[in-house]
Order: sequence, then structure tokens, then C-alpha cells
Amino acid sequence: MPETALQVDEIGQILTAATEEVLETMFFTGLIGPAEPSGEPGLAALVAFRGAPSGVCGVRMSEAAARDVAANFVGAEVEELEPAQIEQVVCEFANMICGSVVSRLESAVQIELDPPRLVAAGDFNQPPDANGAEIWFELEKGTLGLMLSLGPMPGAGGSA
Repeated sequence: MPETALQVDEIGQILTAATEEVLETMFFTGLIGPAEPSGEPGLAALVAFRGAPSGVCGVRMSEAAARDVAANFVGAEVEELEPAQIEQVVCEFANMICGSVVSRLESAVQIELDPPRLVAAGDFNQPPDANGAEIWFELEKGTLGLMLSLGPMPGAGGSA
């Protein structure tokens, strides 16, 4: 269990560095600054991973952020995007963030990522007994929330 004993500020730094890298290299945008959790509608995706450590990584974007990031990624105008394209990009973004995050975690064990999955915005939260952090940023358009939880993950369908 020592591998999961990261402090909340260390996890926040890992999430921030991974997000800056992915946004700049793949989505041609960047973080504007810190933000408060967004209560507005949006899209959320989670990626579970197994190894040492195991956990879950997630992203939640306001609708404006999801549309803007998707347009940048596919090279289209926001108005041209279908909802399914935006959902696919949010999942791919979550996958890229998780991959970047786990590559920054020191581990002698190979870590396997599950496919990303869209979830209800209310499911974007850290399990209460996990070691992790949730941080929010303002983007050029909208907000972005990031979550990383390390440790044993609850069984499928379990919510408290």
C-alpha cells in the first residue's frame, strides 16, 4: 500500500501536469486558472485502472468546454459536431488524462487501463475511503473537473 500513499497536493500536481500536457499537445488549448466545481450540466467520463496502484481517474466538462475541446480535437466548428462526437472526445480525453497520470505514478508493476465510459455527472466523485483529489479549472470556454482516486475500488454498481 505504500504506492498509494500520495498526499492530496501531490495528486493535484500530477493531475494538473497531465492535464496541461494533454490539453496543449492534443487539444490546442490550455488551463486558464482554478475554478470552483461547476453545477452546470455537462459530460463526465471515468477510466478505471488496475495494477499498483489501482484506482479511477475522471473528467467532467461543462457543455461549453466539451463542445470547444471536441471542436479543437477533430478540427471542426462547434456547430458541425454531433452529440455522439462530443461524447467520444470526452471519453478519449479521459483516456489520455488517465494514461498521462498513471505514467507519472511510480510503479514497478504494469498498470492496465479499462476503456473510458461516460457516466452521469453525479457519479463524478471520489469514493469516500480512497486516497485522491478532485480539482477544477477554468478553460477558455467552460470548466473542467478532474478526479483521481487511488486504492481499492468499490464493486460495480455500488453507491452510497
